[in-house]
Amino acid sequence: MSKVLHALAGVAVLGMGGFASAANINDAYLANEASANEVNPTFAGPAGGTVSVGYFLNGTFTLFAAGENPTGDHYNAAYGFEELEGFHQDNPNGIPSVVINVGAAVAAGVQPEQIGLHPGVPGSGEVNPPEANADGVIRYTVATAGLYDIVGGFQDLNFGPTLNQVRRNETEILFSQNETTAETPNFNLTGLTLAAGDRIDFAVNSNGDAIGDFTGLFADVALVPEPSSLALLGLAGGALLARRRRA
Repeated sequence: MSKVLHALAGVAVLGMGGFASAANINDAYLANEASANEVNPTFAGPAGGTVSVGYFLNGTFTLFAAGENPTGDHYNAAYGFEELEGFHQDNPNGIPSVVINVGAAVAAGVQPEQIGLHPGVPGSGEVNPPEANADGVIRYTVATAGLYDIVGGFQDLNFGPTLNQVRRNETEILFSQNETTAETPNFNLTGLTLAAGDRIDFAVNSNGDAIGDFTGLFADVALVPEPSSLALLGLAGGALLARRRRA
């Protein structure tokens, strides 16, 4: 895969799977998987917010069960791949799921450091669990009110026609499209006014198709500094340069 360089408010993103910033959902998930908190589906996210991993069905977001399988929904080798860690529903189909590639090699189509989302799929396997029509979701909850930039993209890892969305507070659709193979960011939500407690869902739905629904995600969430803060940073930078010149 070619590497795509994207700049957002001074944040660099390298390709679909390689991030150079802590201001993104992928790094937050990676950090959680490297900690003792990995079996908890809620963890620290960008800009002081929280990230939650679960699924969305009939208007309700449900967290995956905390704990390592079989007592919970966390797996250290999801789908049998050592590189994939995270959560998937403990049912005969093992979906919906939200995992991340913590290794250095591609696994099940998921790039290193890329999140893989799989919706519940109607008609797959011998049993249709209650979650069969659920969206696979990774959720960001805002801690600090302000202007936010949310930039990233979904990537087709198989060949299924999923419906990928970014939603605010469950019902407001900020971005929606059928699955794409694009390597460049394909949602660019800048200058969003968000309140503390607002919920941003990155969601993948099966779109009525039972095959090939694994979808990659990268997502930056950045709190935009207020103009007064930027002015102070400029003053501080100018003062530092003046000191260096005098020295």
